[in-house]
Amino acid sequence: MTVAADDTQAGAAQGGPRLLLEDEQLLAVDKPPGRLVIPGRMAGEPSLREELSARHGPLWVVHRLDRGTSGVLLFARTAAAHRDLNMQFERGEPGKVYLALVAGRPPDRFERDDGVAPARKGRMKPVPLGDPRGKPARTAFRVLERFEPRGGAGPLADGEGRPVLARTPLHAASLTLRHPLGPSLTIEAPLPADLATALAALRR
Repeated sequence: MTVAADDTQAGAAQGGPRLLLEDEQLLAVDKPPGRLVIPGRMAGEPSLREELSARHGPLWVVHRLDRGTSGVLLFARTAAAHRDLNMQFERGEPGKVYLALVAGRPPDRFERDDGVAPARKGRMKPVPLGDPRGKPARTAFRVLERFEPRGGAGPLADGEGRPVLARTPLHAASLTLRHPLGPSLTIEAPLPADLATALAALRR
């Protein structure tokens, strides 16, 4: 089963993150860039978990996206679902697809085998394979589109010099995993407006 953002618009109309999937076990949203998933060190900034829990009841964090990353974000709605999903992630079973804008001229296709280990502020960092701190991770890369090189550094800007993308250009486009009570499913989130604007500028 595939769940896309157009399947349900609840939440977006209320000014919150767009709801992608909701049932008795799972809640998935299209995370806007700039939002924290869990409470941070700065007091007074509401997290997505807090905001969504106020609307939908208690939620357990299954995985995280950095503040600057947009896209599919999944929560568990029961402790049993949380345990099941945690085991799936522990075994490396879920499939994740990210879209990114990168500099340079990478090959059309390549793979990286690295270890990943916890870093500061809840983030992860790459470590050499075999490092006891890390877990093995394989990432396959594929170039979808290439653009002409642009001069200068700094954020991508429009014709009037206004930045069109001032965040990490990374979007969690889809997440595939097994539903705790059923078959596998794929949850998809469309490209956000700022990345779509950046792509249009690069294509020009």
